[in-house]
Amino acid sequence: MNIYTPYTYLIGWSQYDIWYYGMRYGKTWKCLYESGCHPDDLWKTYFTSSNKVRAFRKKYGEPDIIQIRKTFKTDDDAISWESRVLTRLKIKENRKWLNQHDGNKHFRLTEETRRKIGEKSKGRQSKLGYETPESTKKKISESVKKTFQEKDYRKDFRHTYKIVFPSGETIMTDNIKHFCEQYPDAPSPGTIRQQLHRGKNVWSKSGPYNGFEIYDLTK
Repeated sequence: MNIYTPYTYLIGWSQYDIWYYGMRYGKTWKCLYESGCHPDDLWKTYFTSSNKVRAFRKKYGEPDIIQIRKTFKTDDDAISWESRVLTRLKIKENRKWLNQHDGNKHFRLTEETRRKIGEKSKGRQSKLGYETPESTKKKISESVKKTFQEKDYRKDFRHTYKIVFPSGETIMTDNIKHFCEQYPDAPSPGTIRQQLHRGKNVWSKSGPYNGFEIYDLTK
C-alpha cells in the first residue's frame, strides 16, 4: 500500500549545468495514489509547479537528471528541509538554479488559523451593524462601468518592448511575461519593469542568451 509521502527532489540538465531543487507535499493535485503525493509521482504525473522549469523543458527538452533526494512523514518536515537546502546552496546568488526563491515563501494557513480568522471577520461585521444595501452596490458598479466606458484606462498600462539578441536579431512584444517564460535565462518581469522604470537597459549576465537588451518603446 502506498501512503502519503512528501519528498524533495533534484532535476537537472547536466549539458547546460542548469538545475532545480524542489519539494512536493500535495494531497490531491497530480497524485498517482488516493493517499496523496508519493515519490512515484515524479516525472509521471508531476513535473514541478515551476514556470521556469516548464519554459526550460519546452526550449531544451527533458532533464537527464531526475532524483528523489529525501522523503518525509509530514509536509512541515519537507518544507523545512527544502528551505535549509536552498539556503545552503545560495540559489539566489547562482544563475545555474532555476529556483526563484530559497523556500522561505511557503505560507499556509492551518484549519485552526482559518477558523479564528473567520470568527474575527464575523465579529467585525456584527460591530458595524449593517451590510451595504444591494441598491448601493448596484450604483457603485454602474458608476465604475461608466467611467471605464468613457476612458479606456487599460491603454495606460500597455507597453511595447524591443528585445535585441547578441546575434542582432530583434523582436517586438507587448507581453514581457511571456518572453521571460520562453527564455528562462531572462530576468523576471518585475525586475525588467523596475529597471526600465529607472531608465536603464536590461541584460542577462550569463547563459545562452548572454547580452540581450530590452527597451521599453512606450517612453
